[in-house]
Amino acid sequence: MTTIPFPQTTRLIKVTMNPILIRQVWAAIEGMQTTNLCSLDDRTLIDNLLGVVGRKQALDYGEKQAINRYLRAKLPLVRDIGDARLSDERKK
Repeated sequence: MTTIPFPQTTRLIKVTMNPILIRQVWAAIEGMQTTNLCSLDDRTLIDNLLGVVGRKQALDYGEKQAINRYLRAKLPLVRDIGDARLSDERKK
């Protein structure tokens, strides 16, 4: 079980995700095009990543909700990864 602090509140929300599911989420992030990581709005980016993970394995409602919450908490990191990749691509 992972405890994620949400920046807009001081409340902690417990999200149950097994390590395999977390790995699949990060694989989906790594596999997504840089322009999508940087330019899609938050809702669309999360929906796209949920779709990628959902195509690899059937997700129940609880898993979808957990991934959604996890991604919302990690969006600044996901955007930073996209920005860093974009910067690296421009340097080449």
